[in-house]
Amino acid sequence: MRKLMVFLLLAVALETAGGTEGADSFEGVVLAYRSSFINGPSVGNITGILVEEGQEVSEGDLLCELDAGVKKANYELYRLQSLDNTYLRSAEVRFAQAERDLERVQTLRAQQTASESDLETAQYSYDVSEIELARRKLEFDRLQANAALALAQLEETRIKAPFSGIVAKKFVELGESTYPLDKRLFH
Repeated sequence: MRKLMVFLLLAVALETAGGTEGADSFEGVVLAYRSSFINGPSVGNITGILVEEGQEVSEGDLLCELDAGVKKANYELYRLQSLDNTYLRSAEVRFAQAERDLERVQTLRAQQTASESDLETAQYSYDVSEIELARRKLEFDRLQANAALALAQLEETRIKAPFSGIVAKKFVELGESTYPLDKRLFH
């Protein structure tokens, strides 16, 4: 590649200096600086092809789209579940109440107006509500992570150009299925 570039630069320099009188063209092969075969990231059906062979594309341009029906539904489900924080909020309220009750019983116990049994009951209630709150927080975090993962999977249905260049070959037609390792989409 470097030799070809040096040769072309030398030829251009000679032509501008008048060293190649009458030469209007050069024979040779132009090689791509970078080449890539693009496969689909997941199994799916092609629902839209947005480029043709020979078309110039920029990095990140959309080349084609895969069927996203199931992935859209999964994303919406997880997104809605991650927005519902009712159980987390009620666990926070129960924990705050148990914390206040424990403090009150500890104060009464220090004044010797509450029994050891009352203190143990309040401590037990506090511990249970603390565990429930931690469980609800984990569940809420899991739902938010599922929504983020579903969004990333939804983005996989949009095949984009990895870099700027020209679509040399299109290997698929509308409605065909893709297979991540076996089926090339574009070159």
